[in-house]
Amino acid sequence: MESGDVDMRIAICDNRIDFLCTTKNILQMICKKQKIFSSIESFLSTEDLLYSFEKNEYAFDLVLMYTGMPGMTAGECSGKLRKINKSFKLVFLTSCETNIYDLFCYDVSAVIPDFMHEEYMVRELMRIVSGIGSNEIKYLPFEIKSAKGGFTERKMRISDIVYFNVMQKTVYIHTFGNVYILRRRSFNELKSFMSNYRFIEIHRACIVNIEYIRFIEGNELQLDNGKMLKISRRQIKNVVNAFSYSFHEELSKNGLRSSFI
Repeated sequence: MESGDVDMRIAICDNRIDFLCTTKNILQMICKKQKIFSSIESFLSTEDLLYSFEKNEYAFDLVLMYTGMPGMTAGECSGKLRKINKSFKLVFLTSCETNIYDLFCYDVSAVIPDFMHEEYMVRELMRIVSGIGSNEIKYLPFEIKSAKGGFTERKMRISDIVYFNVMQKTVYIHTFGNVYILRRRSFNELKSFMSNYRFIEIHRACIVNIEYIRFIEGNELQLDNGKMLKISRRQIKNVVNAFSYSFHEELSKNGLRSSFI
């Protein structure tokens, strides 16, 4: 099934079959109530979940994981998943046998203990699913080079793309987990088109997703994946202004304001 054919893709990783089935039924009920067309996939091991992400980093919008999984721990798995994709929502299901506070570093949306009433689980999952559903998930088709050497059309989630660059007439798409070769096309046309999706030119051979700029220092910027990129003298003012506007916009959206700028 193509990623664009569903509104939301969900993974549940839990080796306790009864809990897994209960969680899946609750999610199906919530998605139906929210009129969200969902695809829910079950995993009995963290290794299988990680393998699914390695095959397709856009596999899921929401992941629910039991903290007591055998083999690779929930923390180890979450750390590896976040290196592949930072945009999915993560929920931990716990029996309170582990120190849940150690897990918040993985950008967790909720921790749901087993002993809480089912009504609490419904309420928390409703909040998260509604939040994902209210943010329109945009996909764009790109022709990228396949492992076999040919080109194949693939739908990619815009929020997963960190930046594009061109070298010797070859265009590359950089995500948190991979680098893809794009079928030859005009980079100027790509720059113009992607500007509609909050990508900004930092020099004539590179455009960056503004959302993933961590900081700007001198004529360089750092992205959330740690990558440092040069900014041309011609573009520095535009990049700084766009970054500043995006930062204040995010504060305003969250009902905050900066007291140090």
